[in-house]
Amino acid sequence: MMIRFTILLVGTLLFTRQSGLAQAPKITSEQPLLVSLPAGTPVLLRIKRLKKEQLELSDILHFEVSQPVSVHGALLIRAGAMADCRLKKIEPQKNGCDLILTPETVEAIDGRAVLLKSAPIRCFVQYDRFDTPVEINTTVYRDISIRTSEILTGSEAH
Repeated sequence: MMIRFTILLVGTLLFTRQSGLAQAPKITSEQPLLVSLPAGTPVLLRIKRLKKEQLELSDILHFEVSQPVSVHGALLIRAGAMADCRLKKIEPQKNGCDLILTPETVEAIDGRAVLLKSAPIRCFVQYDRFDTPVEINTTVYRDISIRTSEILTGSEAH
């Protein structure tokens, strides 16, 4: 009877870990790893609030990263990290305006600036909704090696 219970308990734990039901914590490596962040890696950025009175061409708008960016479980860009986008154009529309933004850089976990693909991105903002978050998708411009000691496991790793 005791042997069956042990097998059942171990089997349940294995099933829970393999199915992703158990959330694994971040693990910190004692030695920092050098991990390559490849060009084309997606980065989702968002800005919480825009003030239309303060928008001027060539302004740098400060976005933050919406979701962490990891490669093979190594955290390379934290959620909440700062990213800069340049305002290239403001096109008035009937109920709002189109903002043409060019992503420039995002802060990696080691503090270095990672270049973002600078293709212009268009996003529409309603005049009565300037206080709602605006999200844009961009990508890493070129390969870069980043030092990290944070390893994500389980459902956190992408």
